[in-house]
Amino acid sequence: MKIVLYWFKWLTVLVIACVSISTNASAVEDRKFGLGFAAGAPSGLNAKIWLSHRNALDITFGWGYWNYWVKADYIWHDWSVIEETEDLRIPVYYGIGGFAGGLKEETGFGPEAVIGLNIILNKSPFDFFVEAGPAFQLVRAPGLYIHASFGARYFFQ
Repeated sequence: MKIVLYWFKWLTVLVIACVSISTNASAVEDRKFGLGFAAGAPSGLNAKIWLSHRNALDITFGWGYWNYWVKADYIWHDWSVIEETEDLRIPVYYGIGGFAGGLKEETGFGPEAVIGLNIILNKSPFDFFVEAGPAFQLVRAPGLYIHASFGARYFFQ
């Protein structure tokens, strides 16, 4: 349990540091908070919190390789890769974060990176995403793993 608490403290410091160096903080996305699901590794409840037009937090609580799971990423969106239409925006995003999962002494954790596509419907409160990236497990079964998932979210006004 001490390992999990240490990990969450470290992740909190990382998120605060990323937010403090964030660029373009004055351009705030219309959608502030979205809640939905993610399927893959991990699967579960997914939340996205827009911090600016370019930056967001992406958090998933659910079920993964070792039972209960949480992952959180600070992500940057690149709006210039895929041209925007009247109905659709598809930014590419990339980011860094961390994960933890397991039960009691079977907890594993480590840092991860992510790259993905966010499909935003301009005339609907829904968005869809697909993402993947390397994850470095530090304890329990140390090594390099791939996390990949897809999902959908509803954004509250």
